[in-house]
Amino acid sequence: MNKDKLTLVVSLFALIFISFYIFNNPNSYKDLLRINIFTVLIVVTLKTLTLLLNSIFNHQLLKVFNVNLNFFEALYISSVTFLGNFYLPARSGANFRLLYLNKVHALKSPSITSLFFYFVFVTTLLSSFFGIISLIMINKTNSFLFLASLIFLFLILFCSIYILQKKYKVQTVSKNAFYIWVNRTKKEWNIISSNPKMQFLLIFITMLNYFLFAAELAIIFNFLFERTPFFEIFYFNSLSIFSSLVSITPASIGIKEAIVLISTDILGLNLNSLISILVIERAVSVVFSMIPLTVLISNSLKNKFN
Repeated sequence: MNKDKLTLVVSLFALIFISFYIFNNPNSYKDLLRINIFTVLIVVTLKTLTLLLNSIFNHQLLKVFNVNLNFFEALYISSVTFLGNFYLPARSGANFRLLYLNKVHALKSPSITSLFFYFVFVTTLLSSFFGIISLIMINKTNSFLFLASLIFLFLILFCSIYILQKKYKVQTVSKNAFYIWVNRTKKEWNIISSNPKMQFLLIFITMLNYFLFAAELAIIFNFLFERTPFFEIFYFNSLSIFSSLVSITPASIGIKEAIVLISTDILGLNLNSLISILVIERAVSVVFSMIPLTVLISNSLKNKFN
């Protein structure tokens, strides 16, 4: 089964399962019907801040390769990335970003690949770190899942630290096109990892984004349950971010649900509560998507009349 067919199967299975569950458990969407506009506006505002922070991330990181984006251009790249990842499978937003940077700024594939993996490992570093802290504070040591999750997160944390600080040896140039590409990617990665000031700034921006995502969840938790279990929210947030990185389906549908569902015991959630959270989270994301869509339309109109 090729990648496209696998994506389609997983997406359809997830949609059928979720639709069947919601149909047979109307309470899971009744919470969505009673959500107030003020709560939606707060979460959309937080999501807009993450979009702006992602724009700053792109702006700063691309400076390493002498690509100077203006603010609107950086915002455009963040917007098209979000929309592609949210509505299309296989993290298509990253592909759109690659095409744009290659076409407009002549940025080659090795540079873009190194940028993408740097973002991935900075994100996994922070998500695993806060996930470990959250698990320790939740402290369900009698659970096999707890211990297995803790070990797994420690492995991710150490691997991320190792990879982020590693300088790769660029071997002698080969005539093989693949080895040439690999060597160029290593060289571009070394440029990023040799700039500690840039690394610190990008880790700081990613950490702010992590806290904003957690704040969104805290608002949803408070709306549904009138309580904000701090460390459970942070652990849920880490799981959500991991699911977005490994996603092959639009908006990680099915992938995110499966990852979070496995951890319901640690999170102290039942299936109905979990579905309610995910339904509201995705519904608000659809509302928010109108903002990056507006950025795309504005950019198209700007290019049309210039």
